[in-house]
Amino acid sequence: GDGAGGVSADRVGGGAAGMSAATYLKTNKALLIEMPSSNSLLSPWNIMIKPEIELKRKMIEAGNGMNNKKLLNKFIKSYKEILNDLRTMGISFRKSNIGFVPDYRFPGTEVKRIINRYIAKKGIEIIKSKVEKFLVNKTGNIKGVVVRALDNSTINIVFDYLILAGGGLSSFFDFTTGEKTVNGSILALCYENNFEITNIEFFMFHPFLIIDKRFPRVLVSGEIL
Repeated sequence: GDGAGGVSADRVGGGAAGMSAATYLKTNKALLIEMPSSNSLLSPWNIMIKPEIELKRKMIEAGNGMNNKKLLNKFIKSYKEILNDLRTMGISFRKSNIGFVPDYRFPGTEVKRIINRYIAKKGIEIIKSKVEKFLVNKTGNIKGVVVRALDNSTINIVFDYLILAGGGLSSFFDFTTGEKTVNGSILALCYENNFEITNIEFFMFHPFLIIDKRFPRVLVSGEIL
């Protein structure tokens, strides 16, 4: 809404995490605020399917034992169901050495298109814009965001609930599968507004390319990293 309008939920980020949140919201009174590009556009979108005990062990190793055990257990119990949900949306998968991957030439782009179509059918509006600052009330609580639209106009959006899905950082690197617009600005806004931020050492960077003049750009598997 412009200025005084209120919505029950608001999401900042149109990548994999933001879209996933949208699909499972139990309301259609929501907005998805996304920049014109996303790190998820070029993601290989691999979904690792392993026995639960093995997958849990690998995730604990990757998290150096600092994982949120409650969230990890919830994920382990539901990840196969989530794969089925993606198939129900119309996403095709094939098996690979890293698990199940979307069966498309440009998987990230195609999956994003399919999920956005699903979100739109739920009645959730998608706004292409950039978040410039948070709106803070007199008691210091976040009540909304100011976004800058593609036509350079600004809009105040007020909400009851907020999900931040700002992606990692890719603009630091000359060669990356991420987008130069993903510059950590939403994280900076969180710092400025005294958000409690934890586990920042696991924030994702995207130098996922090997560049050599003898080869085209080579995508590095997350397994290798």
